[in-house]
Amino acid sequence: VGCVFRTPRWASTAPADAPDRVVFSYPPRDFADFGDVMFQLADHYRGAIDHWELWNEPHVSAFWTGTATQYVELVAVGADAVRRANPQATVIGGSLSLWDEVFMDEAVDAGLLEHIDVLSIHGYSDAFTPKGESAMATRVEALRRKMRARGLPRPIWITEHSTHSMSFFERYWPKFESQRQSHHFRAMAAQVVREHVMAVASGVDKVFFYWFWHHGHDYFQRAPINGSMTEPAGAPKPLAVAYAILAWRIDGARCVGE
Repeated sequence: VGCVFRTPRWASTAPADAPDRVVFSYPPRDFADFGDVMFQLADHYRGAIDHWELWNEPHVSAFWTGTATQYVELVAVGADAVRRANPQATVIGGSLSLWDEVFMDEAVDAGLLEHIDVLSIHGYSDAFTPKGESAMATRVEALRRKMRARGLPRPIWITEHSTHSMSFFERYWPKFESQRQSHHFRAMAAQVVREHVMAVASGVDKVFFYWFWHHGHDYFQRAPINGSMTEPAGAPKPLAVAYAILAWRIDGARCVGE
């Protein structure tokens, strides 16, 4: 899946004196520029990348300062460009937190479903706690009802999810003694399996783990507790092994009940 977001300064509606760290979150001055970029990307990578997610977490101001309606307008332009460049491509939209009902409802009401093939959501461990299990299933079903009411059912993918765990070498992190039980690498290896199965049982069609190795973000990769599948040097954590076995065992399977 190719995920395209961030507005360069030359195309941004950000004030001229806005710092670089916020410029990319402003909508483009001309959405046609985004369409041009998506056409070029979809055409260039046709056959290698045929699934395109348009923007990332537009409900978060750090990524998008525009409205839900503006986001849908951007998706409409980008989706049209992708399909002109690659008619076989899958257009993914939403990229929203599972719990942000307001932005999601506004985007759907503005016509988001008319432009996408897949509705994407982001779900992290708070959605998979015992308290959150029924809430997640309820929210996914609410999204399905909303899509059915419009006659536009779409598959639901979780395109960003991770399970935070201690390093396999956690004994070298004495300062984090209090968090060892809740994020112990053995417990999290079991948790990642549980979370994936719960998502599928809730009606989610695909789940993408973020991240395998956080290249370029040394702070996150080396933090004693992080969402990476790998250690700083690249060795797999126990949860990576558990995830690989899970994928092997359930590939092509479907949930038939609890």
